[in-house]
Amino acid sequence: MKKQNRGFTLIELLVVIAIIAILAAILFPVFAKARDRARQAACLSHGKQFGQATMMYIDDNGGRCPTMVPPWITGVAGSYLNEIGGTPKDFAIVSWAFRFHPGFQAYVKDEKVYICPNANSGYYGRRYKYGYKCTWIPARAPNNGDGKLRDVMWLSPNINAVTNERIPYKTSELEGVYNRSSTDLIAWYCYAVNLPNSYWGYNFGTPYIPHGEGSIFIYMDGHASWQKVSELPEDPSLPVGYR
Repeated sequence: MKKQNRGFTLIELLVVIAIIAILAAILFPVFAKARDRARQAACLSHGKQFGQATMMYIDDNGGRCPTMVPPWITGVAGSYLNEIGGTPKDFAIVSWAFRFHPGFQAYVKDEKVYICPNANSGYYGRRYKYGYKCTWIPARAPNNGDGKLRDVMWLSPNINAVTNERIPYKTSELEGVYNRSSTDLIAWYCYAVNLPNSYWGYNFGTPYIPHGEGSIFIYMDGHASWQKVSELPEDPSLPVGYR
């Protein structure tokens, strides 16, 4: 007598599908966290390299912090999308787009160092919060609660009479101005949140948390570290406890 092959019943198929779904629900968050950790580690590595480049620039310029981008460096850096389906816009090289500062171009040889690994999933293409092809933002002077954007922390109020540029502080001067040692003075931090129509906003409701609950901070002595970001609305870019 011939033995008939028995197929799966509907209930058995549903059980198998349910098991697969449960396993996927358990494993996908684990894989996502592992991916985020890897990106965070890569960004931290970039931060350390960027910090060292900043220190080399400062050492080669008599201990003085970076100026803005020199006025003779002009032109269009590239194009970006303001929103999905929008018209491409040109991004002109401007004084605050430090990506085009010759001091950093001389020391940062790897283009990847300028851009956080988490910055590839946005609406702008390569137009980020503080420039074009760069997700490192120079630290601002402390916010006094009025919601206004402060100057770059290392720029003094003094003007160069010849070039009409702001004169940057020396690192030794910064320590006196802010009453902090260079090991506790933030120079740059990673901002890779790439949202539509948000790049002009300051304190627009999205904390600067590109890496879990925090970001990568580079200090004026060149070291970099991940730190949890404050949830205070007036200072969402500062680490917890940094005042």
